[in-house]
Amino acid sequence: MPWDSWEALHTIARTLPRVAVFTVAAFSAIYLSERLTGAPTVQYRTRGFRHDLVYWFYYLSGVHNLVFTSALFAALTPRLAVFDLKLLEGMHPIPRYVCYWVVVDFMAYWFHRWKHSSRFLWAFHAVHHSQEQLSAPTLVRGHPLEQFIGQVLFFAPLLALGAPPAAWLPIAFLRTFLESSQHSALGWRFGPFY
Repeated sequence: MPWDSWEALHTIARTLPRVAVFTVAAFSAIYLSERLTGAPTVQYRTRGFRHDLVYWFYYLSGVHNLVFTSALFAALTPRLAVFDLKLLEGMHPIPRYVCYWVVVDFMAYWFHRWKHSSRFLWAFHAVHHSQEQLSAPTLVRGHPLEQFIGQVLFFAPLLALGAPPAAWLPIAFLRTFLESSQHSALGWRFGPFY
C-alpha cells in the first residue's frame, strides 16, 4: 500500500473519535428534544436506525472521501485552477461564511429538486427515501454515487469562491446537525407561515 494510502487511513482513524463525539452530541440533543416535545422515539430501536448509523459513520468518518473523491479532487484541482478565483478572499470571515452558507444551501436545494425530477438521479436518491421510519441519521442514508455527484457539483463553485476545505467543515457540521433534526420526529412549525 502506498504511503499516501497509509496517511489517508491514519487521517480517518483520527477523525473517527471526532465523528463519534459529534454523533453522540447531535443525537443526544435531538433525542432529548424529541422526548421533551412528546415526539415518538420508537424509530431509534429499529433495524433501519442501525442501518442509518452505518451510513453516518461511512460518510462522516471520511471513508467515502477516501474511496471516491480524494483522488478525483487531487487530480481536478490543478486542472481547475482557472476557477480558483478567490472571490470572497478579502471579505471579513462572518459575511464570507454567510455567503458560503447561502451558496451551499441554494445549490443543495436545487440539487435535491434535480434528484427528484431526473430518472437517473432518482435511481440513486431512492435509497434515501427507502427508510420507513425517519430518524436523525436518515439524513445521510444515500447511495455513494449520489453523494459523489453532489460533491463534484459543489466543488467548482466553492473553489471559485475561494472556500478551502477547512472552511467547509464548520458549515458541513452545522448543516448536518440542522438537516438531521429535520429528519427527526420533531414537530416542525413555521409559526404564522404554517
